[in-house]
Parts: sequence; C-alpha cells; structure tokens
Amino acid sequence: MSNGASNSDPTDAEVIVRSLDQPARFATVFDRHYDAIHRYLWTRVGRRAEDVTSEVFKVAFQQRERYDPSFPSARPWLFGIAARLAKQQHRHEARNQELVDRIGSNPADADPASPEERLHALAPSSPVADALMQLPARDREPLLLHVWDDLPYEEVARALDVPLGTVRSRIHRAREELRSRLTPEGGHDEPAQGGAPHG
Repeated sequence: MSNGASNSDPTDAEVIVRSLDQPARFATVFDRHYDAIHRYLWTRVGRRAEDVTSEVFKVAFQQRERYDPSFPSARPWLFGIAARLAKQQHRHEARNQELVDRIGSNPADADPASPEERLHALAPSSPVADALMQLPARDREPLLLHVWDDLPYEEVARALDVPLGTVRSRIHRAREELRSRLTPEGGHDEPAQGGAPHG
C-alpha cells in the first residue's frame, strides 16, 4: 500500500526521523495522511472529525520520537492514534449525555448523530448499515478499517494493537455475520479475504 510518497520521495519514517531536528518537516506526514484520517474519523465522531483529526496529528507530532522507523509508512500508527481518540470522544459524549439526561436539557452544541445515524448517512436506507451496526464493536472496527479505510490486515493489527491472527479472525467473523444477515441462505458470495481465521 502506498503511504502517499512517490518512489523518489522520502518515506514517512525518514520524514519523521528528520523532523526530530527539523520539526517543520513533519508537515509532510500531515499532508500525506490528513484526508484518510479525517475520512476515518468522520464515520466515528461525525462533525467533530476535523477537531479530532487535528488532535491526532498533534499527538503524533508530540510522540514522534517514539515512532519505530523500521515501518516506512506512518499510516497504521496514525490510525491507531485516531482509534484511541475516537474511543475517548465516545466516552466523553456518553458522560455528557448522562449529564444531559440528569438535568433534562440538551446543550446547543451537542452532536445529534449517533454512530448508527452516521452509517446511515453514508449509506441511506441501506440494510448494510443496519447489519454493520449490529456487529460487536470489536469485530466491526477491524472490518471498517480494512474495507472502508483500505488498510491491509497487517496495518489493521498495528493500528488496533492486536495480533494479526486476531484481526483475521475478527474480520472473517464479521464478514460471515454480515452474509448471514444480508443473504437469504446465509451468503454464497465471494469467500472472505485471507481464508479461514487464524485464532
């Protein structure tokens, strides 16, 4: 998978290493991956995606000394940061909703779009959106990273910090569950990518 650099351009890892002495160079990583991270976060946090995306790159910049330069592409690292911040945002929203429920009023800046509503916005009236939201979150997240965000299994594993075999197993299970929900006979379409689960 491309990391946004041509063959003649430095890899993300090279850019990050150079940015340790020349911080402005980190802008290259931002330019290469902002759109993909923003797209990912829009499906998770709705209209707050822009703010959270900015936070992703702020955190990445602050933690760039910890980046492992043996990985040429920073994309899985950035998706991992984004996934953690999205979870924090969901916890924050849940706490806010509890407060709203207790005081009986709704803050003017509350985002009304639930994860279900955001999926429906991407696929209006689609049974796929309904089926996706019925999947357990631990299976849905790797599937969305792989299918919607175009990360290969290895990069999904790095982004979510779980073993590769676990990623394969969860994506396989999610695909099978979607087939059972979306096809009359439980699904006879293309086989799951990567074959049988490995754990």
